Amino acid sequence: MPGRPTPLGAAARVDPSEHGGAADGRDWLVDLARIVAVGVVVVMHWLFLRVTVVDGAMRTDPALSGPVVLALTWVLMVLPLFLLAAGFAGTRLADRHRAEGTGYPAYLAPRLLRVTSPVLVLVTVTMGVVLLVAAVDPGSARRLTAVTGNHLWFLVVYLLCLVVAPAVVALHDRHGWWVVPGVLLGGALLVDLAWFSGAVGYEPARWANLVLVWLFCHQLGVLHARGTLRSRSARVPVLVLLAAVGALLAMVVAGPYAPANIGMADRPTSNLTPPNAALALVGVAQLAVLTLLARVVGDRVPPPAVRAAVRWLNPRLVLIYLWHVPALGAVTFVGLLAPEVLLPAGTGAWLALRPLYLVLAVGLLWLVMVPAGAWELRMHRRRVSTRTAVVLPSAGLAVGGTALAWHWGIGPAPLPLLALALLLSAVVLLVRPPVPGTRG
Repeated sequence: MPGRPTPLGAAARVDPSEHGGAADGRDWLVDLARIVAVGVVVVMHWLFLRVTVVDGAMRTDPALSGPVVLALTWVLMVLPLFLLAAGFAGTRLADRHRAEGTGYPAYLAPRLLRVTSPVLVLVTVTMGVVLLVAAVDPGSARRLTAVTGNHLWFLVVYLLCLVVAPAVVALHDRHGWWVVPGVLLGGALLVDLAWFSGAVGYEPARWANLVLVWLFCHQLGVLHARGTLRSRSARVPVLVLLAAVGALLAMVVAGPYAPANIGMADRPTSNLTPPNAALALVGVAQLAVLTLLARVVGDRVPPPAVRAAVRWLNPRLVLIYLWHVPALGAVTFVGLLAPEVLLPAGTGAWLALRPLYLVLAVGLLWLVMVPAGAWELRMHRRRVSTRTAVVLPSAGLAVGGTALAWHWGIGPAPLPLLALALLLSAVVLLVRPPVPGTRG
């Protein structure tokens, strides 16, 4: 029934936003998983690096270490879960457009704009800040340029998932649940084998797994949307979970995979940079857990306050992800004004100040969300071109511009400036002029 909440573990009928726009008839459990995933990523980023000033020079070092953190890197590796949720939403969107008879450009154009336009704003604002710093301290500006776009790698992956979602859903429906995941996981394992065996010693070749591993996790969302595990007996997801955990143990204990999923102070090698097949199996384990949770919660729905929070947060998750790193960076920059007090070298004093930094970062992020959210709402109301000759080049410009900003940073250098130009071109191409007599 319209307006009636669906069961917490039920499949959503429609999800009109590629990053979780508010809608009734939704899968509340997937929405909650998406929010938890982004929240964990934000907190981990805010705790991951330790910024100090030693002999007048700023240093950034991994802040996390120890066996407890090592174990948590497996429990809190939620990037596969977020991409699984994205695959679920992409499947529902592809189904809706197929049912309505609208074409691929009509599916892609609004979603492309809703991701690319906030990335463009982030790159533009960051570029302005770095230019101001360059006027005072060129050395610091160069360091900022190198790190300001680091977190944009995930937006590159996310954009690729948006682009391919209808195709991989169609492949799933045509060839069965195992073909696309099998090809992607097999490819990731081959890349790992070539690297670990020494057959390929060219480091950038490992980055092929940036596509293979994360698209595999996205495809797990297609499986979840189609009920591949939910339609089986309760033993099946349990067996899948045990198999995934057993395989991961073998890969780490008897194989060459890293025991940590993120770089730590005492374990700099990780499974994340670049990703490898271990993270694909983490995604399989998370799919099994999500399926089991869906069975447990059954027909229950979240309380009204939780539903309201989900509806508010889900459309803003991309914005939160984009701006959480600059928010902490701005707070840390204030610490540089009195580094002996605010950025102490001692571990105990540094940890004691973390709650203060987190509160300030949350406050600043909240303030940034006001204009950023207003901009996204304005862009959401704009008409978009649905011409194939416009949408497909715009997709290439958006992915290329975001990838350049990630790899080369954001600052006064040729390739970062090219990234800004590509993103601007993508948005300009997608946005159609407003109809005369209408607003915004």
